[in-house]
Amino acid sequence: MAGASAPIVRAPVRGNPGPIVIARDAVGLGCAPSRALVPAPINGGKEHSTPEKRDQTLQKFMMWHLRLSEFFAAAAILLVCLAAAAAEPGPVQVPPNADLRLYGDGWECKPGFRQAGSECKAVVAPENAFVTDHRYGEGWECRRGFIVSTDRKTCVEVTVPVDAFLVERGDSWECERGFRRTGDDCVAVVVPDHGYLTDERYNAGWACERGFRADGERCVEIDVPAFGFLSERAYGTGWECERGYRAVDGDCVAVVVPDNATFEGRSYGRGWRCDRGYAEVATGCVPVDVPHNAHLDSGGSRWSCDRPYRRSGETCVPAE
Repeated sequence: MAGASAPIVRAPVRGNPGPIVIARDAVGLGCAPSRALVPAPINGGKEHSTPEKRDQTLQKFMMWHLRLSEFFAAAAILLVCLAAAAAEPGPVQVPPNADLRLYGDGWECKPGFRQAGSECKAVVAPENAFVTDHRYGEGWECRRGFIVSTDRKTCVEVTVPVDAFLVERGDSWECERGFRRTGDDCVAVVVPDHGYLTDERYNAGWACERGFRADGERCVEIDVPAFGFLSERAYGTGWECERGYRAVDGDCVAVVVPDNATFEGRSYGRGWRCDRGYAEVATGCVPVDVPHNAHLDSGGSRWSCDRPYRRSGETCVPAE
């Protein structure tokens, strides 16, 4: 509430010493009673009991009971106020060279500093290193041409062998063109006859010219059979058969397409496939025998039962 509101004052009752006052605090729930609420004696004298006096005594007792209830209610509110005040977190103490976290509670050290207990201490970069603006990690990185030591406390120089150079990041090296890595050295690539250097930094570092293929450490000429031609593949025989032929034991033989079949220009298989509704056998293509209550499947060379039938041998029977 925005200010202290007026206290609640109840008029005194006969037999009570005075009004009961409950003050309302100006902040939060604070409703602390201004004084202890103590009920007055109900019947302090030695009067004779009459029906009227008994009614007055009962009325005073009920009023006393009401005041006692108000007292306990005020006490409960006061306990709630005290508990809320105790649970309220205190202000965060931010040490020097630190900032409050943008998300969550607490604080974190500024770039260039690292937490040490309840303080932020400046990052000390070792030799050949520089302080970064990252809040994570060691807070420093090695300069170009150096890498972090195994104990992660210093920067050691990258040893670049002869015929090698530092990579873009400066933390490792690669061999010059015409050389390949062998352990910690760069050795010259030996290019065989009919071969040429490649930019690959793995494998042999060379490839064979067109019309030749690698055979160990040399390039041998590709023997292309009749009805064949050189391929662009870096593996295999180095040649392929022309359309209408297929490779058989190093030669290209004509593909014979049986009835009810279609030529298929693949480098493997028979070179043909059966038309839909026909199945492949050793001698060619035969019709698929589709029983009653069945249909050809998506491949067209087999059949499946219609619903709700199921297969039983070579027929379709009602599902049980």
